[in-house]
Amino acid sequence: MVLLEDGLSEEVEESFVKLWKSPAPSKVVTFFWLAIIDRIPTRSNLVWRHVLAPSESRECVFCAHGEETSTHLFVHCEVAVLIWRKLMDWLEAPLESVSVDLACGDLVNLEGKEC
Repeated sequence: MVLLEDGLSEEVEESFVKLWKSPAPSKVVTFFWLAIIDRIPTRSNLVWRHVLAPSESRECVFCAHGEETSTHLFVHCEVAVLIWRKLMDWLEAPLESVSVDLACGDLVNLEGKEC
């Protein structure tokens, strides 16, 4: 997440406002919000919360090429990148995001597109 000394960046705050006003189902909005604040149950978070033992692998279950964090799962994982490319191609939108909050912001800013 992009943070300033006194809180969230203006860009992220704007994305939050648009996200919460989105016509998307509340489950989808909540999931994106949890992804932005890094609270989804990734392997890394489950170890941090003591749900998984520290000795458990934190490796991504999809690509096995990095620690499973929100950012990895939604931005850096090669499987996620393929999914994002297909989705953004279908929506005719550029794929330029480098973080979860920016990726969510990109989707929130796609006005007039219907899934």
